[in-house]
Amino acid sequence: MDSNNWTHSAGVGEREGRILLNLVKRRHFGLAHGVGRSGDITAVQPKAPGSSLINRLVNAMLLDWLRRSGAPSTSACFLVPMATGMALMLCLLALKRRRGPEAKYVIWPRIDQKSCIKCMVTTGLIPVPIEPIRSVGSDTKGSKKGCDLPADQLVTNLAAIEEAIQDPQAYLASNFPGASYSTPAPIGGGPNTIVCIFTTTSCFSPRVPDRLTAVSRLCVRYGIPHLVNNAYGVQSKRCMRMIESSWKVLSSNSTSSTEPSLYSVESNGIDDHRIGQLSPPDFLYVQSTDKNLMVPVGGAIIAGFSNEIVKQVAESYPGRASGTPAIDIFATLLCLGWRGWQDLIDKREACYRRLADGLTAVGSRHGLRLMHTPDNPISLAVGLGGLPSNGRSDTLTKLGARLFTQGCSGVRVVIPAEVEAAEGRAPTCVGGICLPGFNSHSASSTEAYLNAAAAIGQTPEEIDLFLGRLDKILSEFTRRIPQEDNKN
Repeated sequence: MDSNNWTHSAGVGEREGRILLNLVKRRHFGLAHGVGRSGDITAVQPKAPGSSLINRLVNAMLLDWLRRSGAPSTSACFLVPMATGMALMLCLLALKRRRGPEAKYVIWPRIDQKSCIKCMVTTGLIPVPIEPIRSVGSDTKGSKKGCDLPADQLVTNLAAIEEAIQDPQAYLASNFPGASYSTPAPIGGGPNTIVCIFTTTSCFSPRVPDRLTAVSRLCVRYGIPHLVNNAYGVQSKRCMRMIESSWKVLSSNSTSSTEPSLYSVESNGIDDHRIGQLSPPDFLYVQSTDKNLMVPVGGAIIAGFSNEIVKQVAESYPGRASGTPAIDIFATLLCLGWRGWQDLIDKREACYRRLADGLTAVGSRHGLRLMHTPDNPISLAVGLGGLPSNGRSDTLTKLGARLFTQGCSGVRVVIPAEVEAAEGRAPTCVGGICLPGFNSHSASSTEAYLNAAAAIGQTPEEIDLFLGRLDKILSEFTRRIPQEDNKN
């Protein structure tokens, strides 16, 4: 349907969708014009009715997918041909414009992923990191009031967030002097200088999803937008319910209605105008296509509960966009269907339980323990404090390297801030922010650990293979280190 495939076409423009190599043409099904127009990534492209139709269908299918996955109040969404970090950057820029020239800061509960920091600093905004605090967690089964369970979980520090809201520059200068950028505080200070609170759902254990509903209450109190990095959270019912609950907190303090979506084929019969005097704070959440739908890297879904803010984000995308992610998602969703998606979710949850039980069993054979992180529905961590290490971090990191060479990808060994400081190693700095114990999510971490996750598409056979290799490598590790000690 695109103009480059018309038999009667006589293209005389500078962009006519011509493809030199037939292999490339077949790979893209002859759809060369991409999607969107210079003013809106969701707009229909006259030269590309076929690509535009697929894009509209995909956005409608994704909206239904997000609603059914646990966030039924989602009003609009659109697919953007960029990975999660760049999509978050697009959201930050849109929120910045809505907040005004004084807004410069982003309140960011710390999660050690470089793209999270870069998406803030690339927009010219100033991240205000909030160190997490330790908690036992909400699941205290098998323990009376949870009193004898270890406080392994790293959770949102709400008190610190509220302190940072009052004066973000002073908070930076006090807690992260190297990250204050020597920038004078904007006139007035306080909540008006904050672009948003930038939280996270899916993350590496022992970090757990942020307390979204509690953060949303702060957003309502101070009138601050809320942006959620939900990178691989759609595959978790818990993460999606948290997002829906957060919106209910935000919307319960306003009388505004939801407009009909401009990005799906539904209108729900609601008039295209807002009703009421008070509007809830802006609320957006972003998820990855490759991590949730098992397609190649290169796409993300920006979603929200107000068509107005989602439309503004869509209109901020400069130029046309690649239509390849839309084709991948279109084919994948048609193949899966809703029952297929539910089946994948059920299998992932079964794999999570199998992985947790297996890590507990393997760990007990080697004097290790599975960290108690019941509030993280995807990732697990095994403390490595029981392993001999000669007092050196590189000894433990070799364990992760050994697993990788044995074909176990995704697993990693994390060295705590305490060991990093004892060895005199400088903290990792990203975008002008120095974070001690980087990868451990905390400047006060004390125990090395190993991460593993049960993500969508995983099979029981993969888990059993990983556990067998981990058991073997741990046995070799515990034999080899004492022998090296004796030689030294």
